[in-house]
Amino acid sequence: MKNDELLLTGFAAHGCVWSLTGIPLWRGDQVRVKTLAEDFARYIYLPRLKDSSVLLSAVQDGVSLLTWQKEGFAFADSYDEIGKRFRGLRCGQIISLLDTSSPGLLVKGDVARVQLDAEIQPPKLGEDSVVGPTLPIGPVQILLGVG
Repeated sequence: MKNDELLLTGFAAHGCVWSLTGIPLWRGDQVRVKTLAEDFARYIYLPRLKDSSVLLSAVQDGVSLLTWQKEGFAFADSYDEIGKRFRGLRCGQIISLLDTSSPGLLVKGDVARVQLDAEIQPPKLGEDSVVGPTLPIGPVQILLGVG
């Protein structure tokens, strides 16, 4: 089985991404890691994984890629239905997953990027904002030759 790639002892992130998009295994814009592990154990058209550590390693690799948005995915702890956002969203960094029973979601790269961009907004200038050094208006400016 190993020679025919029917039993995988190692699984690269791109293989996991292919399974997610090519089969498809996504549930909307996300999929629980636990559900993905169950899919690999259940569906005969997916390769058999030696054990769950093979999938966890592929997930960790896919999240840690610098090119995670196109060639990998993001990871979130959970999804907030009320706020319509992923909690604990991480991408492009090393994560540690202990087992497939722990909660966690894989998130499509483009969906994660939208949330990250929305959360990183430039500071808004308001009444209390200081743009730069200011000088008082009046005789002091005239004496200094300002204005």
